[in-house]
Amino acid sequence: QFTMAQNQSIPPPPFSSETGEDEAPPSSLMETSSFVRQIVNERNFRWAAAFMFLALILVSVSLPPVWLTTPPGFRPIVRVSLLALLESRMLADTARKLDSEGRSDDAIVTWRQALFKNLGDHENQVGLLKTLIGQRTPDSKWISLGVGQAMWTLRLSNGSKDDRLLAGQFFAHYEMHEYVWQSLKPIETQLTDAQGALYLKSCFMTHHFNDFEEAIKRYPGAKAADPELSVYEAAWAAGWGPPSGVFKGKRDLAIARNQAATLVTANRLQLMVSELDYDYQTFSEALKALRDFHVDRPLDHVAEWRILRAIGRTAEARELARTYSTPPTLTLELRAMFQGYLQLELKEYASEFMQKYLPTLGTERDLWPLQAELLLELGRWDDLRLMAIDLRTVHPDLELIGYAWYLEGLVDLRNHLPDQAAYSFGRIPERPIGDPLLGFVVARHLTALGFPKIAAATLANLERTAGGTSDYWYNVTIAALAGGQFDAAAQAAEKAYQLRPDHPATEMNYAAVLLTLRTNSSLAAQLTFRLLKDQPDNASYLINHILALLQNGRLTEAEGKIGQVDTSQLNGPSATAFALAVFELRYLQDRRKEALQAYEQIQHRFLQAPQSNWVETVHRKLSEGNRRTSN
Repeated sequence: QFTMAQNQSIPPPPFSSETGEDEAPPSSLMETSSFVRQIVNERNFRWAAAFMFLALILVSVSLPPVWLTTPPGFRPIVRVSLLALLESRMLADTARKLDSEGRSDDAIVTWRQALFKNLGDHENQVGLLKTLIGQRTPDSKWISLGVGQAMWTLRLSNGSKDDRLLAGQFFAHYEMHEYVWQSLKPIETQLTDAQGALYLKSCFMTHHFNDFEEAIKRYPGAKAADPELSVYEAAWAAGWGPPSGVFKGKRDLAIARNQAATLVTANRLQLMVSELDYDYQTFSEALKALRDFHVDRPLDHVAEWRILRAIGRTAEARELARTYSTPPTLTLELRAMFQGYLQLELKEYASEFMQKYLPTLGTERDLWPLQAELLLELGRWDDLRLMAIDLRTVHPDLELIGYAWYLEGLVDLRNHLPDQAAYSFGRIPERPIGDPLLGFVVARHLTALGFPKIAAATLANLERTAGGTSDYWYNVTIAALAGGQFDAAAQAAEKAYQLRPDHPATEMNYAAVLLTLRTNSSLAAQLTFRLLKDQPDNASYLINHILALLQNGRLTEAEGKIGQVDTSQLNGPSATAFALAVFELRYLQDRRKEALQAYEQIQHRFLQAPQSNWVETVHRKLSEGNRRTSN
């Protein structure tokens, strides 16, 4: 037995006998011990094998990106691994803790890491936006991140009310008024008084004065929720309200300019009113007050350049623009300064300015085509190619890779490389252009350049990727009108109407485009009639219906409707629309003197280019007729 134990290399344990002498254990006991050890070893092996098997299963489940985190039907699809899900949640917890400790910058960086792990996590998107909103002072370095995430969040939730409100708060925090208006406009009837105040301010700052007029009635408690809103109402009355309220509005605004609580806001709004009235003296006083308190901004100085140019002091405006040294910190400041330079014919200065600040502040994709058009005009082909490469490699999130290939194709054509140009243009459909209006423009240019098949593929991609919501096409219409792309505006307005024909906004928008372009007047009459039937007291609907009747030659009906308009309640845009209706009616009735009187009431800044062109053509005919009569 001792030999057997030795052979097995197991030392035998000592056993004590009654005599105190060491003895070897009995053979039966030794055999039992060996059997037990064998069973234990077999069990350990089975446990080890089971553990390895489970580990393999865990790895196979946790590492591949198989977990769908975006909503059904959402594009692009986001799939992540189980490990990425866990890491994302851990990082989100850390971000919340950092935010609660007041370490907002660290929290934002951590939120970015969490979203990098799982871009489809809606809760993390919301967490990041709340941290950005919670910053005491907005930091321009986070603008690009915040704008991108706000837009992505709205897409993930298909524009839910809660996300629209959250996005609106973020944009308001960074004073991106146009985005605030776009976020809250679709839910304007569902806001609280405090949210209504936010919407009202965005309406005013983006010159949507008709929306402001309607919303101020809809939210009577908004001024109590935000006392500063009374200053906005005074400024609206002073510049865009009914004539009967102009004096009181200007007086209230002047009082607010001298009160500590409203000084900054009132003086800034005074700039807008003074620019409207071409009152440079009051404008300069208000700007000086802002400078004295060190709260003047680039936008205020751009407004000064505009008013000086408008009153014929262009040389002074150019000198101020050249010597102004404060850099933009917000995207809207970048846009305003760029446009200001262009208006003053400082094109080389404008292109250098954009080249410097566009890479960091170019979060709005339409800024890049503006710079591209300027570079094309100036013949700066090398800079254009560098910008295109930058768009493809550094800013793919802007969804302008297809546009970048288009720009490279233009450079190739300029360099007499037709084969290379064909290759560059051929890459456009691979990466659809995110902006439908820009896609329309590119497709039209491709056709003119002799690439109709690529143009057709580009348009086909737009149809697939532009989305099936009327809100989307409604915004495209607004952008197209603002950019003077009237054919594209008509197409987009029609699509919005087809997708939602029973919605007042899409009906009104489509009718307005048809009236502006003076096309399909019978449909415009039907649309405006339906709108007026539902809201007979709406002055804008009534005036648009009158314009539609006139374009259909129904003068008697139009004459009767004109008498129903309460002109005392009309503001600048609606007063101009009414004057346009009277002008057209009197022209069609061959009542020249009255038509010319109505012409004097038309403010061309409220007209679209096709309307203004038509008005001027008719005015010339009337003026020539008067001269012949007098002779």
